[in-house]
Amino acid sequence: HMEPSNHLLKNTLNGDATIRILAEEGEQYLLYLINSNADKSFHSESEVNKVTSYEISMELPAGDYEGEWIDPVTGERTQFLIRKHSGGEYQFKTPPVGEDLALTITR
Repeated sequence: HMEPSNHLLKNTLNGDATIRILAEEGEQYLLYLINSNADKSFHSESEVNKVTSYEISMELPAGDYEGEWIDPVTGERTQFLIRKHSGGEYQFKTPPVGEDLALTITR
């Protein structure tokens, strides 16, 4: 079963964004990025369209994984593969984040 596993996160994010991790370590991971920067009180039109990507670094055992970014507002899904990870810290960049973003990683 999955358990809170924020200790796997190896970096902090800029601004007001936070990440929570649930994991069955070595098998499946769920990351949820809460983007508090997506404030509804914009000061100019250019800020309305402004989105941010984040660099995430987490501990991941060696192996092959399938990942999927999920936008919880639109339901849009973007899949990717992690092949032959040697174990240890794994770094990736999020797609542009509006409000929040979820990520699943499975073996």
